[in-house]
Amino acid sequence: MPRKAREISNLDIYHVIARGINKSIIFEEEDDFSTFLSILEHYQKQEDFQIFAYCLMSNHVHLLLGNTKGNLGNIMRKIQVTFAKWYNAKYERQGYLFQDRFRSEPINDQGYFMRVFRYVHQNPLHAGVETKVGEYPWSSYGAYSENRIKWIDVKTPLSLFGNQDGLLHFLQTDTRELGMEEKPYSAYTDEETRELIVSFTSCKSLKEFCRLSVDSFEYYLFAFYHAGISVRQLGRLTGKTYRSICKSLEKQQRLMEEKEE
Repeated sequence: MPRKAREISNLDIYHVIARGINKSIIFEEEDDFSTFLSILEHYQKQEDFQIFAYCLMSNHVHLLLGNTKGNLGNIMRKIQVTFAKWYNAKYERQGYLFQDRFRSEPINDQGYFMRVFRYVHQNPLHAGVETKVGEYPWSSYGAYSENRIKWIDVKTPLSLFGNQDGLLHFLQTDTRELGMEEKPYSAYTDEETRELIVSFTSCKSLKEFCRLSVDSFEYYLFAFYHAGISVRQLGRLTGKTYRSICKSLEKQQRLMEEKEE
């Protein structure tokens, strides 16, 4: 069955979401976030498109892009492929990092642009990783509050609000508007993860969890990973190496795919 063609924006502005494959983690460390932003900046200059807003969550990316000149697919392909190659080399992994097709929705009027602009910046707030809009470091909020990100097109959004104060007030006004994304990522502290593991597995402690049979242990690792717990955190709490956990996850992925065939 052929893919449905992407809807075209009459303003050439799009809200884009790129997810990790199977909603898996794509940013493990600060270096991962900063490298993705460097790649984004590189292609923004090379392809000469506009970036009005971005937000990088642990397992997905929000972008608000303009002036793509009908080249949105090629732009996103370059960004995703470049980052995936870097990420796979760093973490000694193979295969796809992103879902095969990013999602996009056209922005066709000023009102919807403003709502999506706020939705992107409030994503960390609604996901529970900040208590006040602007605390989370991996969004474009700093481009508007402190003019820290020079390659973000701040002129267009600022023109809609008249001044910086009006724009920041709009961003800080909490709203629960639904966006294109089905469910935001929820981060877990180490203590919350310990409680989750013990409760979900009925083990009395992490030590008991680590003594489960290999099949049971790997099955639970796979479930926790896709619930949003990173490989690094799983390794830190269980004492397993990063590589050994990756191998366990890859094994469970293959078993799941075989069952589906």
